[in-house]
Amino acid sequence: MCECARSIAPPIAQRLPLLSVDAACAALAVLGAAGTGYEELIAEQVKSGDERRAREAMRALARIGTPRAAGFIVRHIEDGPPVVRPAAEEALWRLPLPLAFAKTHELLRRRDFVIHHPHTAARLLERAVQSADDGLAPVLDGLASLRFHFWSPAVARVGAKARELRQ
Repeated sequence: MCECARSIAPPIAQRLPLLSVDAACAALAVLGAAGTGYEELIAEQVKSGDERRAREAMRALARIGTPRAAGFIVRHIEDGPPVVRPAAEEALWRLPLPLAFAKTHELLRRRDFVIHHPHTAARLLERAVQSADDGLAPVLDGLASLRFHFWSPAVARVGAKARELRQ
């Protein structure tokens, strides 16, 4: 089905909100293979409340791999339901690496994100290091000062890790 996804995607997209979870997961795989143009519809599936549907929606967005799809993934890392955030993090790293690095830098440069989501920030930082992200140095410089946030041990750990990696 994914081989002819472009031609069958429009009728699938029309029926997607009415499909059962199993059928919706298959439909999301097809829409992800169809490429650009279905990002918003796919991202809307997270609101269904079903974890499987939401995970498949994140995978489909990663398959599309456009900056618009990446934007939806990042929004779900930040503000998505707690059950969706791990799937969104994983989807971020399934994007083309330059785009994944750019979105990771974007998140880690935002102090409010790191302060409100220190555990996620620590995982993103670790994953960027493991992926040999060459452009991480300026981000590490910005995060290093957070090591003095003693009132928030999780944030302080992110800052300490950034300082350690910077050296």
